[in-house]
Order: sequence, then structure tokens, then C-alpha cells
Amino acid sequence: MSKTLIIGIVVVVVGIFALGGFLLWQQVGLKPFSPTPVQQTPPPFAPSPQPQAEVLDTSDWQTYRNEEHGFEVKYPEKWSVNEGAEAPLLFNNENGEKFMSISFANRAVIGVSSCGAYPQDKRCEVLETADARFMIDWGLDKEAVAETDINADVAMFVTLYQFNTPAANLFKQILATFRFVE
Repeated sequence: MSKTLIIGIVVVVVGIFALGGFLLWQQVGLKPFSPTPVQQTPPPFAPSPQPQAEVLDTSDWQTYRNEEHGFEVKYPEKWSVNEGAEAPLLFNNENGEKFMSISFANRAVIGVSSCGAYPQDKRCEVLETADARFMIDWGLDKEAVAETDINADVAMFVTLYQFNTPAANLFKQILATFRFVE
């Protein structure tokens, strides 16, 4: 076979595929991408709106101080904190039950949370303190998670394990005591 004949056959085959692709595209059409909207999930209970009707006296509360990340937070006097080598840091109530935990993650690794992406969702609540802005996600199954940035690279997550309205209000009161230290 001559070189000219081979080139001619290749051009005809490529042309047939191009024409077939074009006709298929015309018939099927390209549909624009439309993301599925996030379903707004109401929380299983209704935490009290800010500001809270009852503000607790925290003057006799204990203070947990974290030198590594440069913050402190208060918690009720009869509670205990488990500062073992394993993460997360656990806060147990006066009955020894796990109430909440604090953990840290690299923001570049974890990305954006659901409430970070959709803060207007009914399950999300913003809690502003003097030093931080917590985004609370009340829509998780039997847990709530509050997150804030410790610095540009590190995010802090505070997880509530006792999922009811009085616990949610106490959780928010504890978060309100958060402050950065030097």
C-alpha cells in the first residue's frame, strides 16, 4: 500500500469518528452541571437562641489551659479532664460520663465542614466569643461539633456527646469561656 492511501484511510476514519461524535452530541445534548442542593436538616432538639436566658456563674469553674495551642477554657468545678497521650482530650461530668472532647486537625487536610460551607443551614449555629468564632453543627447523629480555627493551619473541634437541650446550653456556656492566651 502506498503512503498516500494509508493517510487517506486514516483521515476518513478520523472524520467518521468526528462526525459521529458531533451527531451524538447534537442528539443527546450537553446538560449543564447543577449540584444537588444540600437538604437542610433541623436539629433533633432546639438549643436555646443566643443570648441564653440563663447565664451560668462560671467564677468557681476550673480552667483547662493548653500551652501548645495557646488557649484556655473553663468547665464545671466537679468535672474531670482526661489528658492522656491519646487524642482527643476528654471532659467528664460529675458522674464520670463523657460530656465533650477537644481535638485538633490540620485545616489543609480536613477541608471545609458542612456548616463551614453552608452556614445558613438550620442545623448550624454561629457562637461568637471575645476571641473566637465557633461554628456549631447540631445535625450530627447523637453528637454536636463546634469548630474554630486556632491559627491558619490548625482547627479545633469540640464534640458534645450528651445530646439534649440542657447539655447543649451548658456546651455553649463552656464554649463562651474560650479565650486565647500567650
